[in-house]
Amino acid sequence: MRILCRLPSSAGRTDNLDVVFQVGPLELIVVLVIALLVLGPQRLPEVARSVGRGMREFRNAMNMEDDDEPEPRPQVEPATAEPQQPKTPASS
Repeated sequence: MRILCRLPSSAGRTDNLDVVFQVGPLELIVVLVIALLVLGPQRLPEVARSVGRGMREFRNAMNMEDDDEPEPRPQVEPATAEPQQPKTPASS
């Protein structure tokens, strides 16, 4: 006798992705313990600082999308003043 098993199709369903990317406190603790073992207690704060700076720079870059375009220069009107006449030295 042959038994066929049919798995449900996940096409068009996104609820599985919601479960996959949830990170709880236990998972964070496990990741921190592994990082502590791999990097050591002296190097871990240094790496955490650099990761924080990188995230801050990335966030700032995402917020400043329009900075690639040059800012328009203010219009300067041409000078219309009459030319100055040379001053003659006063005789005393």
